[in-house]
Amino acid sequence: MPTEYLIALPVEDMPLGATYARDEKLPLHCTVFQWFRLSPGLSCAQLNRKMMLLASRVEQGYIELVSERPALFGLNDDIPCHLLERNEDLSALHTLLLMFLATHCHFTVPVEWLGAGYRPHVTDRGEISFPPSTRHRAKNLVLVERNEEKKVVKSVHELG
Repeated sequence: MPTEYLIALPVEDMPLGATYARDEKLPLHCTVFQWFRLSPGLSCAQLNRKMMLLASRVEQGYIELVSERPALFGLNDDIPCHLLERNEDLSALHTLLLMFLATHCHFTVPVEWLGAGYRPHVTDRGEISFPPSTRHRAKNLVLVERNEEKKVVKSVHELG
């Protein structure tokens, strides 16, 4: 399996270098950009520089995540999560990443989940969830790498 990447705003701690089994669920997080593969013309270091630049543009130093309602996601609409209220900073971050990645990566998820189809959410982790009206100030943007064996937090960028 080729290496894939995910960009997220952590709700629970996701420190640099944290390692998770391939089948283990990640700590609670808002997915900013679902799993994708880098094209040969883009290195992980170049992606990190772009993420650092975009993270630094978040003026207030955080993105407020507010849970709105439960939902089901995934290819079979069978993964429990909680949709988030619309947030201009989060939408702008997703759109800027989409514009960059569209020419530098291969998407491994349906394109309907990107751009106008992006629905920010926090996926449940077993009994742990992000129930309606819960608020969290996400202060970091993280890059997670996934290969055949494990998932690793490759970079952590402070917002603002």
